[in-house]
Amino acid sequence: MDIMKKASLLIFVVSIALFLFFRFYQLPQTLNFFGDLGRDFVVMQNWQRTGKPPLLGPQNSAMSFNQSAIYFYLLYPFYLITSGSVYATAIACAGYYVLFFILLRRYFNSNPNLQNKITNLVFLLAVWPSLISQHREIWNPSFVPLAIVLAYFSWQEWLKKPSMKKFSWLTALSLSLAMALSYASVPAVVALVIIILLTILPKQRLKFIWQLIITSFFLNLPTLVFELRHNFLLTRSIFAHEGVQFSTYFAEKPQLFLKYLFGFSSQWNLVIFLIILGLCFYLMINKKVKDKQFNFSFIGFMLTSALLLLAPFPIFEHYVIASLTLLALVIAFLPRWRYLMIIVLSLLFLQPTFIFQHFYPTPVSVTVKQACLKQVCSQVAQPIFFNLNSGSHNHQALGYIYLANQAGCQATSADRFPVEQPRLMAVVNEQATFDSEKTAYYELSLFGERELVNEIKCNDQLSVTIFKK
Repeated sequence: MDIMKKASLLIFVVSIALFLFFRFYQLPQTLNFFGDLGRDFVVMQNWQRTGKPPLLGPQNSAMSFNQSAIYFYLLYPFYLITSGSVYATAIACAGYYVLFFILLRRYFNSNPNLQNKITNLVFLLAVWPSLISQHREIWNPSFVPLAIVLAYFSWQEWLKKPSMKKFSWLTALSLSLAMALSYASVPAVVALVIIILLTILPKQRLKFIWQLIITSFFLNLPTLVFELRHNFLLTRSIFAHEGVQFSTYFAEKPQLFLKYLFGFSSQWNLVIFLIILGLCFYLMINKKVKDKQFNFSFIGFMLTSALLLLAPFPIFEHYVIASLTLLALVIAFLPRWRYLMIIVLSLLFLQPTFIFQHFYPTPVSVTVKQACLKQVCSQVAQPIFFNLNSGSHNHQALGYIYLANQAGCQATSADRFPVEQPRLMAVVNEQATFDSEKTAYYELSLFGERELVNEIKCNDQLSVTIFKK
């Protein structure tokens, strides 16, 4: 038994090491600092500058409605600790995950069997390509798996100890947190709530629903304050003509679901997926598993996936994170088969071809961007607009705005309509050239008539063109 415990602990430590390796290896060369990541840093930079916390979180991909500001409240301490480092959100994400893994395993210190399953879960979450991508790429750092796993284990403890109210509250809080962090987790939350209501005592059901309402209210309170201050602007925008992105391409969604679930396109995705489902159905129908946790997690995964696929919204990579988490729980709670399944997935996930995908360098690294903007800001002493000239994404230069402010500029975006309009504009040319006769887009039209002041070439991939009114 001592040998088994030591082996389990060793695998757990190795899993933590793998988790950190896949999140931080060659990050300076691979971090694509733009888009959503730049937005997050601009929000936290403004919070530090004004002392006013944001009331809204990131905007949802499918509709014009923002998630809870709790997302920024989780990131901000690490932003301050790291003095605004571009790696602050990556450090925050890794810090929360590792701390959660350690505390979860330690809580079940007297249950070696459950500790082994937690170790399996940690290993899967450490090497799962989709989750690695979410932690390294431009999307928001995803804390949803932590909320789903916490809800799951607190619910299981609640079933064992129905009189312990703290577990019912923790379950409700975790599910509310998952929704507050990402509305894409609503299918998972709905599925888990249905299962929970069927497993608890009838007299507990109404109390649990009220606990969900109360915890959701407090986690979304900043959004409610914003709505009250601005005459329910977000709510009204949902009912606008383009307030919601609907999708009717249901035939494509299963293919995208599998691609995003496993983190890459492969002919083996469907095969592995069907093997997992077939094995789980066999075990359930023939009652080969006495552990109810397995049945609960599998039903939760199937119901979540069905709701996600049937929802009339387009499917994005970060929408499947809750399904991914539940599938990892299913595999971790498999009986004797789980080790074989984990080995198979390891061979799939840890192929060199797929591993190197995580570490592919960006055309313009964040260190090059920082050096370039230091050069620009040393020559600009007055407020200046920033926008982006690039063929790969839109013209919002939020990442560059943040780096420029860090470098000493007084930078802002033309579409944010500051009270005092800067008379300078910097166009960042990333893998693109600026042609005064051909280059035109919304931010340039907002600025109006202009004349060239300077052009700073940082390298072959990056230059900055400066105009004045």
